[in-house]
Amino acid sequence: MKEGTLGIIILWPNPWPPTSDAILHTLPNQGFILKALATGRLFVAVNADGKNLTFTSQCIKSKGPNKVLVLITWNNESMSVSVSGMELAPAGKPAEQTLHLDLVTPSFSEQRSFDDLGRLIACFESVQWRDEHLANIAIRANRIEKPKEEVLNNLLTEVQVMMSFLNQSTLTPDTFAAKLAGSLRSLLHWEMQSNGKLRPSYMPLLFRVASWKRLPLPVYAWPPTFPTFGVSSWWTSLESPELIKPSPNAEIMDIQQWLDRPVILKLNSDNTVAHQVSAKIVIAETANTDGGAHWDTGIPPDVDELKKMVSPGCSALSSFICRVSLAVANLCGYVLYEHGIKLTEQDNKIEASKV
Repeated sequence: MKEGTLGIIILWPNPWPPTSDAILHTLPNQGFILKALATGRLFVAVNADGKNLTFTSQCIKSKGPNKVLVLITWNNESMSVSVSGMELAPAGKPAEQTLHLDLVTPSFSEQRSFDDLGRLIACFESVQWRDEHLANIAIRANRIEKPKEEVLNNLLTEVQVMMSFLNQSTLTPDTFAAKLAGSLRSLLHWEMQSNGKLRPSYMPLLFRVASWKRLPLPVYAWPPTFPTFGVSSWWTSLESPELIKPSPNAEIMDIQQWLDRPVILKLNSDNTVAHQVSAKIVIAETANTDGGAHWDTGIPPDVDELKKMVSPGCSALSSFICRVSLAVANLCGYVLYEHGIKLTEQDNKIEASKV
């Protein structure tokens, strides 16, 4: 292959460095091999359209075994290699420095999703999806493409609007949750066409900007728990995504994966699923019926049930929308920071107690 990108999930050798050279992954038919060297370096060989390319990394020191994502990108002239998002310098580079790779997982109460060693692995498929569907967007007829600076400003404005709602103290969440749902819809909602391509009328802003730098959007979520009722039952779990690990059992995943998880289940008497609604659909229906995107004279029965459920100070639906907005606003801040835009102290002040 003349050029390409290959992502490989491996268990980092322990002890490190290995006592002898060890093959970590190989694809014989493609002339690919990944080795851990006893000298504490990584070695990669790739056959690029008949040309053999090799890469030997700088010296690496590491603590703790863990799964890591090794990402190799090459063309017929050069190759780059990264481990857990850290790009490796080639051996022999002037002023070569040792790379310190800390693979020890902190205690769950201190673990942030942005720093979690598993984030690149957990979010890899979502990053690839965004590469495929958002990298080259055809502009609709009679439209001109916005400059990237304007798109980044659109994202910043969306964050500031969300934070202004979450920080204010005079309105209850029931009065502005639909407006937040409208923001979430513009940032996160996508739909696919029958041909497998993204519907062009939906262009999730956060996903688009994240795709420019191939950024993961990691969050924590509780493992899904399904009820075992013996009668036909309607069930909901309105757990929101978290950026600080809430429990040792919490799973890390991309926000895009979380959005597809069911938050409402309608069960048959034999416990089979008769009907389910994802977080993405709950957000979209709230925006589409209650004024976030437009008003509708009808409302889906599932969303209506959530509006009737009581949470402290507001409906269960409003509480859910606010808590999701809190996580997404912080994800937007992370993406903007990676693009060189740092939120001000006032922008970044969100009081979680209000939601």
